[in-house]
Amino acid sequence: MLFQAHKILTEIEELEINYYAIQDRSKAFIHTWLAWQKKPGIPMGQAITANVLNCDNAIAQNFIN
Repeated sequence: MLFQAHKILTEIEELEINYYAIQDRSKAFIHTWLAWQKKPGIPMGQAITANVLNCDNAIAQNFIN
């Protein structure tokens, strides 16, 4: 699912229909991924509390890096 999130962001950037600044890409990436979870659109803080997003998760490591 990580690859698909990167792929969709790349596609919308190539079409120039992204409404975020490139420096905000990592934030767009994490919110794209969160939108595809069982509870879509869960805020990042709640995702951390619910262990949907934790430091051991691949998405979190990618975001940290």
